[in-house]
Parts: sequence; C-alpha cells; structure tokens
Amino acid sequence: MSEHTLPLCIGGLGVSIACSQTALAEALARRYAAFTSPAEVYCRVEITWQPGNDSRPLMPGADGLRWEADGSPVFAAPHYRGQISLAEKRAALYLTAPNPVEGVDYFLRVVYALLAFRAGGALFHAAAVVRRGRAFLFFGPSGSGKTTVSAFSSAYRVLNDDLVLLLPRGDAWHAYATPFWNPTQVRPSPGHAPVAVFLRLVQSPRLYTEALRGATAQAEFLACLPVLPTNAAFVPALLSLGRSILKRIPMYRLHFPKDDTFWTLVDTLV
Repeated sequence: MSEHTLPLCIGGLGVSIACSQTALAEALARRYAAFTSPAEVYCRVEITWQPGNDSRPLMPGADGLRWEADGSPVFAAPHYRGQISLAEKRAALYLTAPNPVEGVDYFLRVVYALLAFRAGGALFHAAAVVRRGRAFLFFGPSGSGKTTVSAFSSAYRVLNDDLVLLLPRGDAWHAYATPFWNPTQVRPSPGHAPVAVFLRLVQSPRLYTEALRGATAQAEFLACLPVLPTNAAFVPALLSLGRSILKRIPMYRLHFPKDDTFWTLVDTLV
C-alpha cells in the first residue's frame, strides 16, 4: 500500500501528513485544500487508521491525555493513541473511528498548539475578523457569540470563527487563519493581519464595553489557549506570553445584542 503525503502550512509552520489509506488521504486533502503549500517541515505526522464500528467519542477526553517530562503529549485511549515529539520532528496517531477526519483534525490542533508555542506564540480560541487591515479577535466560551459575530461580519474577511494562530511578526502580533472548523461555522479564509484588540463576548440586550486589565485579562487570555494549560509546566510561560501580548494589545468585555451594531462601538476602541 503506497503512502500519501499532504503538505500543510499554517502561519508559515509546515507539517507533512502521511497516511497509507487513499480514502482518508483524499478526505484530508479536501478539508485542508486552502492550507496546503510547500514550507519548511517542522513535524511529520503519521496517521494509521483501522476503521471499525467504534461508537466511542472521536477524541480521547481529558483522562486520555498525559504529558511526558519533556513536554510531549501522549494520547492513550484504546481507540485513539498518539504521541507528538517536536524534538524529533515526528508525531504518530492511531485511530479506529468510522469517520476519522475529525479525530485527525483534533490531533493536528495539538500539533499546531505546540508548534506555535515553540515559535513564541499560541493557538487561540477566537473569531478573527479583518477590518481595515487589522484583525479584531472576538472570544469567549462556546455559545458566547463567536459564530454570530462572524455571520454579522460577512462584508469583511473572517480568518476563522473559532481558532487562530497568534504569532509575532516584526513589531506586531498577527492572527493567522487556521483550517480548523466544522460545518456549523464560517469557512476559514487564509491570510493574516495584525491584531488590533481582544473582545470578550457577552450577549446582552444593551451594547457597551468594559476594559479588562491585569489578572482578569490574563485569566481570560489563558482560558482561550487549548490543551497546553493542562500541562502545569507550561503555565508560567503561557502567563508570561499573555502579559507580553496584553501590554501591546488592549482587551475589552463586549456586551452586544444579536445584530451588527457592535461595529459602531468597536471602531471607537482602536
């Protein structure tokens, strides 16, 4: 059985995905089509899929993840096993789900969270909307309104309405689109832009903002970083990263009704 490889590039960070199953390779190629381009490969991801009738969740859950002393994550659920070693530029995943693409997608999110962290940035839960050349990052827990805000921003480029890479670029922090999404969300648009502001979403009948600073802002920032904060050894560096970014970029709590009037207020913040 021949090997299929797919070059994935997000924020200039290249990953090579390898698998032997043609059906899976074709499905991954379709999903990541807008983000496949040659780049320096920082990690080779080998996927082994043995399809079955497994009814267990696609992802292993918190109890299925542990961290090695060197900061490498290990997934140890019976139906979802994998390890990522950036030191060796190698990762491997074994899964049995009948529909494996979502499971592979989750694994790649962890790979990119680690790659971004090593590059001095982070994978960040937010909707990133580019308006007038700058990225506005709307964030909050599931149901807070990220997809709603993106839908009301159809006149602008939506990099992603759930996950972006935050990476330093020159003297600014840029938000980079990622291909991590699901069909209920707004399709990502490849690209990047300097971040103008962080906006913590709160649905409300009244439109107003509150400035967030200090420990409150840092806690909000940390809460938007997937997976990595579960490793206590990473937390001091993640807090330091948050402090550094928040010195440069303001954060507000945005209370907003379900319409597009929020832009009239957001424009006054930057």
